[in-house]
Amino acid sequence: MEWLTSAMLVKFIKNIEKNPDLLPEKVTLYCIPMVNPDGVEISRFREGWQSNARGVDLNHNFDAGHDNSRAYEKSHGITGPGKTRYAGLYPFSEAETDALLKFVKSHNFKTVFAFHSQGMEVYYNYENLEPPYSYSVAKFLTENTDYKVCTPTGFASFGGFKDWFIKEYRRMGFTVEIGKGKNPLPLSGLSKVYEETYPLLIKGLKTALL
Repeated sequence: MEWLTSAMLVKFIKNIEKNPDLLPEKVTLYCIPMVNPDGVEISRFREGWQSNARGVDLNHNFDAGHDNSRAYEKSHGITGPGKTRYAGLYPFSEAETDALLKFVKSHNFKTVFAFHSQGMEVYYNYENLEPPYSYSVAKFLTENTDYKVCTPTGFASFGGFKDWFIKEYRRMGFTVEIGKGKNPLPLSGLSKVYEETYPLLIKGLKTALL
């Protein structure tokens, strides 16, 4: 139900295609605009659906505090597959996360960004394993925007893609929560969200040079 991120990223990529000078020299950008297509389709008919078709919440299926995710599930009455927050039996149990794992391992990425909604927040850390300059870069990304640099708590503080990337590579990873409101954010708000996020996206292209 966070599919507005996909529309925003496609819009950004089209803008780069029209204006290739936006992409700094010596920087290669890879964009996967939708990791959970089955979940997006299901969310059209089932309110509050965040998981994939197997009922696994993909952003908790990465190998970064998976045991914490499972413990958190039990403490909140989550006993198996469902619409949200079930992390799966083991990390990378799902075809979608396994594909992303293999894709990342086949490239030498300097930085990764994961886009979600909502809250207009940027997360930069995981278990103090991030590079020491990650916070300063996060502040740089949010300058002259309404985004805030934040540290996630509770269930949002482990299991995610950027968490795993930081843990695995000790490089910068950022989660960007776009927009404000109730998920799913309406498509009618795309222009506003894009305008709010555009400065951050442009700066994000430069992080590979740091």
